[in-house]
Amino acid sequence: MARRSRRQREASALFWGWLFKLVLVGGLAAAIAYYAYEVGQKLAAQDGTALRSEIERLTVEASEKTQKVDELNASLAKTGQELQELKNRYQTVAPANVQEILDQVQAKLKQGVPADRIAFFVGQAQIASNCTTPETRRFLARTSNYTGSATWVRFNERITISGQGTAANGGREQWFDVTAPVTLTFTPQGGKEQVVSGVLPLKHALISKDKEYHFTATVGSRGFIEVSGEWCDVRD
Repeated sequence: MARRSRRQREASALFWGWLFKLVLVGGLAAAIAYYAYEVGQKLAAQDGTALRSEIERLTVEASEKTQKVDELNASLAKTGQELQELKNRYQTVAPANVQEILDQVQAKLKQGVPADRIAFFVGQAQIASNCTTPETRRFLARTSNYTGSATWVRFNERITISGQGTAANGGREQWFDVTAPVTLTFTPQGGKEQVVSGVLPLKHALISKDKEYHFTATVGSRGFIEVSGEWCDVRD
């Protein structure tokens, strides 16, 4: 009986020992789980707050950019309307010949002619009077295959005109190709030559001494350029 009682006590002690360990481990696991849950909740709350803050920031930025785009579009539309109004006003007020002059000025500026030089020649313009009847002369355009005679004309014994073209038929002919640009040279007596290039017809005007000359060059018979010219007295 004494031996059985001792075994029972040992078994009972062993049982309660393991039960205590089990309860201790379970409590520790529960504590760890609770702590992890609390930490997770806090992190989730922080992430949610940061995410909401980022969403709000991006929303504000998008709204500001949309507002700027709307402002730029409104400004662009206003500028376009103002330009159209100016264009309509210009076309209504400015005569066709003034528009032609302005177009020529813009073309010269694009070619690199200084604005002060254009202004100088405009300032030199004078009133013309006592104009002659137009005269027409013709000359052969020089090409890579022809540099012979009759390659120039002279008006009023003062203005000499000559021209250079591209040989026709792929460079095999003597006469010039009327569809290609030509270069006309106007040389006033005692003055500096002036060069005009382009596809015929071409116009050119110049002042030499007390005369104002106007020339129009057109395609003549094969190989020839015809030039019609008139000149007027100029006065202040």
